[in-house]
Amino acid sequence: DVTFPLIPAFHFPRKPAAGMGDIRKINDEYYIEFHARGLLYQQKAGKDIARARQLLADIEAKIQQGETGPLVRDVDVDIFFQAFLESAWQEYAPRSFRRFEAVIGNFHGYLKKEFFKVVKLSGITPAVIDSYRVFLVKPAPLSPKFNLVNFTLLLLRVVLDHGLKLGYINDNPTLHARFCELPRHPGPAVLTDHDLEKLLESCSVGNKDLFTFLAGTGVRVAEALELRWQNVDFQKRSLKITQREVPMDMDVFALLKKKAATGAANGNGFIFAGPARKQPRISELEEDLTRSLRRCKLAGNIHLRTFRHSFARRLLEGGVAPVRVCRLMGFEDIARIMYYWPSIPADKKLI
Repeated sequence: DVTFPLIPAFHFPRKPAAGMGDIRKINDEYYIEFHARGLLYQQKAGKDIARARQLLADIEAKIQQGETGPLVRDVDVDIFFQAFLESAWQEYAPRSFRRFEAVIGNFHGYLKKEFFKVVKLSGITPAVIDSYRVFLVKPAPLSPKFNLVNFTLLLLRVVLDHGLKLGYINDNPTLHARFCELPRHPGPAVLTDHDLEKLLESCSVGNKDLFTFLAGTGVRVAEALELRWQNVDFQKRSLKITQREVPMDMDVFALLKKKAATGAANGNGFIFAGPARKQPRISELEEDLTRSLRRCKLAGNIHLRTFRHSFARRLLEGGVAPVRVCRLMGFEDIARIMYYWPSIPADKKLI
């Protein structure tokens, strides 16, 4: 498992101000926020609340008079990190949020100590990221540590992508930093397209649709068996599974359309119900899979979870962002992606 020491949580209360902007207090300093030219700006205002209010009032007056030329689109790292955490709290599961919180706390502390002059987000350059990587490696230059370092940089990339999306920076510095080289790990067993084709030809007719569905969506077997037609949105080509939305590829879309055309979509019954609308047992599915593997002479540690592993690896090798893969897989802890990461060839990784 990939772990981080817990860093005290940020507690940045927001103080509303009159007019178009807001005043926030971060630690013992105040920051002002205001909108201009359709964008959100932030600026440090010092430790005096009266001065912060006056600065905000002056800026709002200039905006009303059309004097927006001198405004620069940038943000202090303190307020950006807090804004990201506020967004992450809404977007990620608690365990993943704590990962981001710990990484930001560690990186922010490093900046204050080693790069105290870097107060704006634009000041975080590839050189700063690479220096941070060296700092992380120094305490214990062992392979497990390298995996943790790479995971830290992966999370930082997600954080800084948020700044890229908001327009504070025009490039993500983690894209240019060197990641630690790790020995290639085989990872979990996966099915190639050819393997899957052979397997589907050998399995029972009753389970062929389910196995095709598992390979094309990466959902858990239990989730697939609980899926009802009311969870299928053909117009959006997506599936509502627990708390996430999973898109349907062409094969899965065609499969469910065909099943729906036979009248199976009437009512709110289970999609993969067997005879007499009875759901298959997982043990029965495992037995059928084992028989199918013997028929098509596929060796290796292949089981029902292999469909899910194959889906994740195919996405990562195709350049899908790790955080996106985590959402599609329904991982509550973003660190789970590191189970697959070492097995992906370096030339196929997104970062």
